[in-house]
Amino acid sequence: MMDNVRIDGVTPSRRNNEKRLNKNRWRGYSRKPDPDMFESKCKSCLQLDIIPKPKPDIFVNYRDSYHGDNYNLKDFFVAYSLEEDDTLSPKYFIYPPTFLAKDDYYFTRASCNVLLHFYDEKSGSQVLWNPTTGGYKILPKPFVEPHPRITSVPYSMGLWSDHRFEDYKVLNLVSSHLKVERGLSHKSYHIDLYSLKLNSWKRIPCPDFNCRDGYSAACVAGVFYCIASLKRTDVIFVFDFSTETISTLPLPLPPPDNLCDYYYYFLEYKGLLSALACWDYKDTRVPLKYELLIMSDGSWTKESVFHTRGGIQTPLWFSQDGKLLYFVSVTNELVMFDRAIGELKHLGIEWASAHMRIKPMMIPFFESFVQLN
Repeated sequence: MMDNVRIDGVTPSRRNNEKRLNKNRWRGYSRKPDPDMFESKCKSCLQLDIIPKPKPDIFVNYRDSYHGDNYNLKDFFVAYSLEEDDTLSPKYFIYPPTFLAKDDYYFTRASCNVLLHFYDEKSGSQVLWNPTTGGYKILPKPFVEPHPRITSVPYSMGLWSDHRFEDYKVLNLVSSHLKVERGLSHKSYHIDLYSLKLNSWKRIPCPDFNCRDGYSAACVAGVFYCIASLKRTDVIFVFDFSTETISTLPLPLPPPDNLCDYYYYFLEYKGLLSALACWDYKDTRVPLKYELLIMSDGSWTKESVFHTRGGIQTPLWFSQDGKLLYFVSVTNELVMFDRAIGELKHLGIEWASAHMRIKPMMIPFFESFVQLN
């Protein structure tokens, strides 16, 4: 098995099968303007200054169920370069250290700059890996629960670089259950925060919160966000990595009515937190709607509204200038919406994973030689 070796191009199991891709394309899914997806800009949209930055490579995460003749659920990553026409060109693919597959670690979607985070549910062990150097670090266990009836499980995870102290910090938002009489249990939340520089954990209580959606959580500009309830009111739970403090933000939209429902995707947009509210109407004849809202100076501003009748599924990443929005489609392919011309482009990149736990992710990646030990 290859271990931390870069192989040029795309792994053979992921090469495009043009016949199958053509067969699975949905109506209007091509390089031509798509009549079923368009964007309406809002008058109140923010005018944001963009500081030019070098283009990152993009890591796309996969998990194969078969490698050779062995069933081992092996994570791997394909690195793509962003071309001048904003398409993605494969550069190489790379497998993490072999022991991560043998011990049933999986990629948690927590990443920062060059470091990727892995977790083993059975043992509770956590690992940071640097694909540039091949170095990895097995983190010490956070804490041993003092009470035998307490069960603690990480609910969501985050990773960020604290440049002031030349440190990387790993966040575990942990759900703890205390079993009491008659089979009932009491649930509470806390943060376990790891410092790479100190090689130690600290615990930060947050007992008043009931976190609701770990998958929608995001780290943007050194801050962790997720949806939670506080005193029966839905809010955005906010943790600042630099100050190690907890606060809240209001949700962008009021509660939905009985005719529809919506859920949020949090993404970075031009260096700010954005929320894509996906409206799911009970009437299937009504097109899906995504509202893009931007958080600036403590308040939400509606930027635009996207409409589509289907085909796209999950928003993944905004380009650094905010002009491009990448999605995974219902046929498990990466697609790109060019907001300037209203064009949906098929990128010819298949994402399909062999394991339902693995969710699609596009990871901006800069080479770095940060040492983990």
